Amino acid sequence: MRHPFILFIAIGMCLPGFADPVSFGAMGDGPREGDDWPRLAQQVFEEGQDKDTSLLLHLGDITRGTDVLPEWYYAGVATVLKSCKNPVYIVPGDNEWNDLDTPADGWALWTQYFQKFETHWSGRAVQTQHQDEHPANLVFQEGHVLFIGLNLVGGAVHDRAEWKARHALCVQWVEKQLNSADDSVSAVVVFAQAALGPKHWDFSRTFFPLVEKFEKPVMFLHGDHHNFQWEPGFQVPNLLRVQVDQVTNAPPLKITVAESGDMPFSYDRRLLAVVPPTE
Repeated sequence: MRHPFILFIAIGMCLPGFADPVSFGAMGDGPREGDDWPRLAQQVFEEGQDKDTSLLLHLGDITRGTDVLPEWYYAGVATVLKSCKNPVYIVPGDNEWNDLDTPADGWALWTQYFQKFETHWSGRAVQTQHQDEHPANLVFQEGHVLFIGLNLVGGAVHDRAEWKARHALCVQWVEKQLNSADDSVSAVVVFAQAALGPKHWDFSRTFFPLVEKFEKPVMFLHGDHHNFQWEPGFQVPNLLRVQVDQVTNAPPLKITVAESGDMPFSYDRRLLAVVPPTE
C-alpha cells in the first residue's frame, strides 16, 4: 500500500498552484585562451544534454581584453553557441564592444551576429520581447520566472552620453517589466555582463529601489570578474547577486528557481558536488 504522505505529495504536485522548478545554465567571459574553444564547444554540448535545464545564458565578454576583434571571432562564437540544443540568450560585454579601439565596429559586429540571437531556436522569437529603443535589452518568461536581459557593461566609458542614455533605457526597461509582471511570476532574473560599480550608479540608484518595491525574489546575474560569487541581500533584502565563473574555470553554472520561498534560488557549479546556497 502506498504511504499516504507520499501519495499526498504526488497528488499535490499536480494540483494548480504547484509549478515545476525552472533550471537554466549561465556562463560568461569566454572563450579566451585557445583551449577555451573546444572547452566551450563541450560545455555547450553538455548543456544541451541536461534534461533539467531549459535554456542557457551567456553573460558577455566573448573574448579576453583586446584592441581589435576580427569578424571571424564573433562568427565563430555564434556558431558554437548555436550548436546548443537549448535556446541561448546573450548580452553584450565590454571586451567585444566598448573596450575595442573602434567601439562602433565592435557594436556593428555584435548586433550582426548576436542581436535577437534566440530566433535561431524555433518559437523563441514569439516569446521574447526586445526594447524598441535599444533591442539588446530583452525580456521573456520561462515557467514562473521572468528573465530580463540588459546591456550593462564594464570596462571603459567610451562615450559618456551613450553610457548615460543606455543606462536610462535599462532602468525604464526593468521598471516596465517589474510593473507589468502578473501573478504568474514568482521570481525574476536580471542578467547582464557588468558587476555593478560606481560607473553604473545612475542605473543602480533606481534599480535597487525598484527591486525592493517589487518584493518578490530577484537575482542579478553577471560575469565580469571571472570567479563565482553568491551574495544574498545585495543592497536590498530581496536581491541576490550572482557572479559566474569564466569559461576557463568551470562549466556553466546551473541555477534552479523554485516557485516559492524567500530564497527560491539554488545552484550547482557542476564541479564535484552540489554546493548549498548558504555560503
